[in-house]
Amino acid sequence: MSRSPKVAIERWDHTHPRWTALLAACEAMDQGGLEEKMCDFHLGLYTCVACTRDEVAGFARFWTQQIGIDEDKPSFAYRGQPAIEAKVVAFGVRAPWQRQGLGRQLQFEIVRWARQLDCYQVRSRSAYTCHGNHALKSSLGFTISPGRNEAPADTAFFALPLHLPPDLIALCAEQ
Repeated sequence: MSRSPKVAIERWDHTHPRWTALLAACEAMDQGGLEEKMCDFHLGLYTCVACTRDEVAGFARFWTQQIGIDEDKPSFAYRGQPAIEAKVVAFGVRAPWQRQGLGRQLQFEIVRWARQLDCYQVRSRSAYTCHGNHALKSSLGFTISPGRNEAPADTAFFALPLHLPPDLIALCAEQ
């Protein structure tokens, strides 16, 4: 009986010695190049990788930015400061590793990291054909918006608030 190799969720950047393996895995998943695509208003770029000692099983990438700035909207303020969000811009798990909880673990790591960065929310978008991603996001409590007029017709938007007031959390726990 063989055992599956242990998968670790790690935080990488382009200086990681196995970065080229991540790029190859992204290409294999049709995620295109993992180029940075940074804009002047992005505050940081972050990459979570699900990996064994020998291979990359999946990844998630997000950048931080002020809420609304990428939509040419005024910045949203929270506690008198511009609110920052973690915007997931790439996410995937290689086929042999799917349905084993790695996508969930990667999403948890995004949330942990976003909280450490004091983000107000985690936001992403996904094509309507990505049923597995939609099921994952809804199971984690993300809200969904069916799209906007200027977005591609098959795109849904997701958001997960990270700053819920304690009285709201308590009220939900009572239900």
